[in-house]
Amino acid sequence: MIDKLEHIAEQTLNKYLDSPARIVATSLGGVIWVELLSRHPEWWDRCQSLVLLGSPLGGAHLARMLTPLGLGLGLSMVKHLAQNRRSLAEQITAKIPTLVVAGNIIGGVDGMVSVQSTQLQCAQFIRLDGVDHWALRYHPRVITVIQEFWSQPQEIFGQ
Repeated sequence: MIDKLEHIAEQTLNKYLDSPARIVATSLGGVIWVELLSRHPEWWDRCQSLVLLGSPLGGAHLARMLTPLGLGLGLSMVKHLAQNRRSLAEQITAKIPTLVVAGNIIGGVDGMVSVQSTQLQCAQFIRLDGVDHWALRYHPRVITVIQEFWSQPQEIFGQ
């Protein structure tokens, strides 16, 4: 999956050389984009912003529990979700303006991912109480938060 997205992203960036990129990714998609951007620091200058919605970059606790059992979404996908990529992500967020949005329905969890596992240094962070993991893809509050982030002059937070 990562290789396929890498090929598509490379083709798109080459096709639109003068256009900045705005990346919006949810959950595992954010994990994949962090992996790709870590492989391609030459893309960072092209990225106007990175928006991560419920992406467990500190590793998903549920996936860590399922990995030894081989249960869940598929063993390779569960392994990717369980891995801690926070240090990779923080190298990226130090260079690309980033918004992290986490849902929270009970006890600091959105139903799948802990709020804590989404947080990154140098990123703007928004926790949306009452929004579950799946709703992060379409909830009106998420859309508003992203629009507000894009309307502000983009800066690196936490420096």
